Formats: sequence, structure tokens, C-alpha cells
Amino acid sequence: MTDLGSAVTERVPLNCIQNWRYSLSPFMLGLTVNFAFFTHISLAYDLFRLISPLYLLFLFCSYEQNIEL
Repeated sequence: MTDLGSAVTERVPLNCIQNWRYSLSPFMLGLTVNFAFFTHISLAYDLFRLISPLYLLFLFCSYEQNIEL
């Protein structure tokens, strides 16, 4: 739960989160589910951005080797 909170505070100002806690306390469970959903999407996107250049480099290197053969 603390990881989710730190991931959210990186993107949303702290006073905004505190205002939400006081005004939307009955809906905190729904907000937490939404934040977890979007955080997982952004983590998957970061992982994709990290892996895709390596994959393209691998494809390029294998393509170069096929040309030499």
C-alpha cells in the first residue's frame, strides 16, 4: 500500500491528495482501485519503453548477421 501511495504522490501534489482524503473518504477504496489500475498500466508502459529499444537492437544485429551470411 505504501508503494501505491508513493507512486501516486510522485504525480499528484500532496495537498490535492489530502483534500481528497477529507472530502472523498467513503470513496477511498474506489480511488485506490483506480490508482492501482493506472499505476500498473504506467509501469507496464515504462517496461515496454525500456525493452523495445533493446529488442529493436537485437533485431537489427541479427539482420546484419544475416546479410553477412
